[in-house]
Amino acid sequence: MNKISPVSVVAEAFRLLWRRKLAFLGLALLPVLIIAVLVVLVASVLPLDGVGTEGDSEILLKVLILAAYLMGTFALMLLMHYSTTAMRNMPKLLPSPLLKRFRSFLWMGVRICSISFLVTGCYVLPIVIAMWLIGSEGSVIPPLMLMPLVFIAILASLILLLRFSPLVPGVSVGELHSLAQAWRLSKGHGIRMLLSFLLLYLPVIVLFFVYTGVIGIVDVTVASSFTDAYAVLGSLLSFVVSLVHLLTIVVWYEKLRLRHEAV
Repeated sequence: MNKISPVSVVAEAFRLLWRRKLAFLGLALLPVLIIAVLVVLVASVLPLDGVGTEGDSEILLKVLILAAYLMGTFALMLLMHYSTTAMRNMPKLLPSPLLKRFRSFLWMGVRICSISFLVTGCYVLPIVIAMWLIGSEGSVIPPLMLMPLVFIAILASLILLLRFSPLVPGVSVGELHSLAQAWRLSKGHGIRMLLSFLLLYLPVIVLFFVYTGVIGIVDVTVASSFTDAYAVLGSLLSFVVSLVHLLTIVVWYEKLRLRHEAV
């Protein structure tokens, strides 16, 4: 059986986005709209000019932050469910049963966040210890030796998290229920999943280096205009790339699922 091409995954994600661009644009902007509404609510109900109590303001703010998290997670679940069903040519926005699937999606988010913290700690702690050794008197560890270690640790962490990423669309359609299932499904594809991730974010990286290179050789007036253009273009590019990244997770899940069923 042929290996899954990282290039084909990214290309298919772009094709999926283009075919259903209006639907995906609406789903991607839904959390932004929710946050905007919550900001207006905060501004309208928080005490002004000392009216009300500080404790009430803090409670209200925490409630609104929790509401933003729940609504943002709900919007992500809708995006994952719609994307996965659209790949099967049966686009459906709402999963069924809705509340049960949402509870599963919330629990999945807790598990993935826990894994993220654990993975981050696994490479941050050794780096902190190494930095402490470098800073100690009589250290024989050159600071530059840390750079390859940091680079390797970050890549390893990305591979681990990408291996678990099929759980996100899998839970949205009710087909995966555990990290172990996602891990088995993505077995042998960690490097290729990383390559698709790097390929997708390459334009953002190139744009950043172009900006930093140009900004250092032009005068102040041109630099200011270039900075404004970079801010607009960079924001637009980051938005599109982030959306396509979510779709690549869906594409990987579908390709891995079909390979698994074919075995």
